[in-house]
Amino acid sequence: MRNNARMRALLQETGTAGLSAQDIPPMFREVVERGRSLTPGDGRVLTDLLPEILPA
Repeated sequence: MRNNARMRALLQETGTAGLSAQDIPPMFREVVERGRSLTPGDGRVLTDLLPEILPA
Protein backbone atom coordinates (compact mmCIF):
# COMPACT_ATOMS: atom_id res chain seq x y z
CA MET A 1 0.00 0.00 0.00
CA ARG A 2 1.27 3.43 -0.91
CA ASN A 3 1.25 6.20 1.66
CA ASN A 4 0.36 9.85 1.26
CA ALA A 5 3.40 11.73 2.60
CA ARG A 6 1.47 14.98 3.13
CA MET A 7 -1.28 13.29 5.13
CA ARG A 8 1.27 11.38 7.19
CA ALA A 9 3.12 14.64 7.98
CA LEU A 10 -0.14 16.39 8.90
CA LEU A 11 -1.11 13.62 11.29
CA GLN A 12 2.33 13.60 12.89
CA GLU A 13 2.05 17.36 13.55
CA THR A 14 -1.49 17.16 14.93
CA GLY A 15 -2.07 16.19 18.52
CA THR A 16 -4.56 13.34 18.41
CA ALA A 17 -3.88 11.81 21.81
CA GLY A 18 -7.06 11.37 23.78
CA LEU A 19 -9.39 11.68 20.79
CA SER A 20 -12.07 9.05 20.23
CA ALA A 21 -14.78 8.31 17.68
CA GLN A 22 -17.14 10.43 19.79
CA ASP A 23 -15.04 13.50 18.90
CA ILE A 24 -15.90 13.08 15.21
CA PRO A 25 -19.17 14.75 14.16
CA PRO A 26 -21.88 12.22 13.13
CA MET A 27 -22.00 13.37 9.49
CA PHE A 28 -18.28 12.59 9.09
CA ARG A 29 -18.68 9.19 10.78
CA GLU A 30 -21.46 8.39 8.29
CA VAL A 31 -19.12 9.11 5.37
CA VAL A 32 -16.56 6.70 6.81
CA GLU A 33 -19.22 4.04 7.43
CA ARG A 34 -20.22 4.11 3.74
CA GLY A 35 -16.80 2.69 2.90
CA ARG A 36 -13.73 3.25 0.80
CA SER A 37 -12.90 2.80 -2.86
CA LEU A 38 -9.71 2.46 -4.87
CA THR A 39 -8.77 5.16 -7.38
CA PRO A 40 -7.24 4.24 -10.76
CA GLY A 41 -3.83 4.98 -9.18
CA ASP A 42 -4.52 2.50 -6.33
CA GLY A 43 -5.25 5.22 -3.79
CA ARG A 44 -7.76 4.53 -1.05
CA VAL A 45 -10.45 7.19 -0.88
CA LEU A 46 -13.68 7.51 1.06
CA THR A 47 -16.32 6.51 -1.50
CA ASP A 48 -18.52 9.52 -0.75
CA LEU A 49 -15.61 11.82 -1.65
CA LEU A 50 -15.17 10.44 -5.16
CA PRO A 51 -16.45 12.74 -7.90
CA GLU A 52 -19.60 11.48 -9.54
CA ILE A 53 -19.22 10.15 -13.04
CA LEU A 54 -21.23 12.31 -15.41
CA PRO A 55 -23.04 10.69 -18.35
CA ALA A 56 -21.37 11.29 -21.71
